[in-house]
Amino acid sequence: MLTIQIADQDHLICYRFGHSTADFLVCRACGVYVAAVTRGSSERRGIAQLNAITDDQYFGVAVAVEYGDETPAERIERRHRIWMPVSIESL
Repeated sequence: MLTIQIADQDHLICYRFGHSTADFLVCRACGVYVAAVTRGSSERRGIAQLNAITDDQYFGVAVAVEYGDETPAERIERRHRIWMPVSIESL
């Protein structure tokens, strides 16, 4: 399970793009997109932005992808299939 810990809620921006199928978590202080969270038909699912992590020895190299042609339903299904269960905690 992916656990996202938020040390200071004042530094968090939650942004939704056009289809509004996920919340993208952005640091208000530096503008870095660090994770995204979505809720499909059941549990909350999430993904971490590997480009925001400085120690990539554990995660490998990030790969660029393009999902612009997906419908909202296809996007939700893909996220439910490949994103991991997530919990969000305040420190």
